Amino acid sequence: RPFTIADVISLCNTTVHIEYTENDVFKKEKEIINTLQFNLMCFSSYDFMKTFICDFKANNAERIELMNAEKSIQLLETKCTEILKVSLMQVHFYNYDRSLIAIAALIVSFDLLCTEKKFTKSISYFLHFFINSLIKLSEDSKETIIKIYTELKER
Repeated sequence: RPFTIADVISLCNTTVHIEYTENDVFKKEKEIINTLQFNLMCFSSYDFMKTFICDFKANNAERIELMNAEKSIQLLETKCTEILKVSLMQVHFYNYDRSLIAIAALIVSFDLLCTEKKFTKSISYFLHFFINSLIKLSEDSKETIIKIYTELKER
């Protein structure tokens, strides 16, 4: 749930032991927003993962239906969501581009599910095509993806 003004004031009072008022919080918010030049759009790694999967599904709808691959894609998405939740608890992942975290998490999810033999060979090959297309999209960042992949897999 989003923080309320009362939550922020209480947190400040209990952690830094400084008494803040609502007006103090509003002034600080205004200062932060001005510093950011009102550039407040932020996409999470989860948002990127969902976009990648939705795009893949839209561009391959007929083949997905023919292969009866919807459940497998849902399984990949669920596993990836779990991995992304873990990454949110690791501060050092905040240094990476969110789209690259999403790609690395999809690769880890795919690898784990393949190891667990959750896909048929044809669906595995089909999803491998999807994973490779994501890697090609971010060819400039291949080393970073490998680094994130390794870190995520260790978690």
